[in-house]
Amino acid sequence: MLLLRGDKYWELLRQKVSSSNLLYFPIFDIIKEDLVLFVPEEQNQKPKMAIIKDIIETADRSMIVAGYMFYRPEEAELRNVRFEQPHGTREVFYSFHRDEFPAESVMHKCVAHFISLNQQIPPRIQYLGFIVQWVYNTRKRRLFELTHKHYSDNKRKEIDLLIQKTKSRLEDPPVIESEYCATGQ
Repeated sequence: MLLLRGDKYWELLRQKVSSSNLLYFPIFDIIKEDLVLFVPEEQNQKPKMAIIKDIIETADRSMIVAGYMFYRPEEAELRNVRFEQPHGTREVFYSFHRDEFPAESVMHKCVAHFISLNQQIPPRIQYLGFIVQWVYNTRKRRLFELTHKHYSDNKRKEIDLLIQKTKSRLEDPPVIESEYCATGQ
């Protein structure tokens, strides 16, 4: 739960709702596993995006949100790869890079569709949200297909769950023959 700067109402609410996985904002609730946009560090940057993995209260009673980060193609530092963005501004890369940020910087929830390369992208008009087909390894500075088979068991389960959540929201996208493939795989 998020306490908004000294307001007595929020303090009373904090006493009633003692859940370590809930942030309460007057407009919406955010829980673990939600996808959120949050305020970037600099004004000229686009909002950052993460899947919330943990909500932490610090010693000074401020709230910190930890999560796995998403990267836009222009933010990813790829080694020896030229990535052409086939889905415009909707394309983001999932990563297992965990970062922390103040809970106050959360803007709102968002949607990401986790879709394998051989499936058709849902139309923007019908299905708003970001498109994820690649996992960005921040250490190796490489992209891996979402359905890459060499992830550890925990990472594979995480990705499979995200794909299943997407399938439950969308009708099953048709399989297509893709001509697109990033180099450096």
